[in-house]
Amino acid sequence: MNRALAKPRVLHAYAERAASIAEAMARYAIKGRVDGLRNGGRALAGLGRELADRLGAPSAERICNVCGWRGSVFAPRYYYDSYREDVRCYQCGCTDRCRLTALYLEQCQAGFFEEKKRKVLDIGPLWYTRHFFPDQVDYVSFDLSSPVAMVQGDLCKAPFLSGAFDMWLCFHVLDHIPDDARAMRELRRLLSPTGFGLLDHVIDWSAPTVEYNEARRVGGVGPLRRRYGRDLPDRLRAAGFTVDVLDSEELFDEATRRLHAIHPRRFLLCRPETGAS
Repeated sequence: MNRALAKPRVLHAYAERAASIAEAMARYAIKGRVDGLRNGGRALAGLGRELADRLGAPSAERICNVCGWRGSVFAPRYYYDSYREDVRCYQCGCTDRCRLTALYLEQCQAGFFEEKKRKVLDIGPLWYTRHFFPDQVDYVSFDLSSPVAMVQGDLCKAPFLSGAFDMWLCFHVLDHIPDDARAMRELRRLLSPTGFGLLDHVIDWSAPTVEYNEARRVGGVGPLRRRYGRDLPDRLRAAGFTVDVLDSEELFDEATRRLHAIHPRRFLLCRPETGAS
């Protein structure tokens, strides 16, 4: 996989992270969220410790396999009501799910990309997600409004031919779409008969999907229509997929997960069901 990301200067990267934390804290202050301010203070303290380590004798207990950053620990990720240590890369900003995806494609799907030049669709792209894939793929990014996307449009009526892509990546998109069943059918339509898709969301595996009465996401980005539950694989099967649940703890050994700070999580591998239209 390509790791030739343009690397900003270390101090510039840390300054951007500090500014991001300060901006979040300002939002929580306006909302009167004392817990958000407290979590922001913890994040700033963690940044200070990491910067001190960087300027002293830096260790390399963590490596970002997306951009190549090395350091003692990744940055925390937090909202007003939650806080997780060792998640976000200080340099490129990717989280553990992104490092897991890059690792999975590189180590578990290498043969797929070596067989021939593949056409991939990155739905809801971030600026660094192109680097999950080998240089030689025919890459297209797609989103309703993201400035990063090469093509802008609605996933419920995607402007691509049926079977146009050998692989798609769709993270945290379907839970923003009112008619997610239609979007799932479009994902099936876009995939070639021998292709696969990777799908990831916040999933409550102990409960069914909860549909919200109105779009909401406190402290988040954009309207959240639902929180998916254990029935998500069945929803995808109804759209014409076979679905495998992939577990980070089963895919990679403990040393690899620790090196890239990949936390326990599950994501979905979707393939076209034989005979499905």
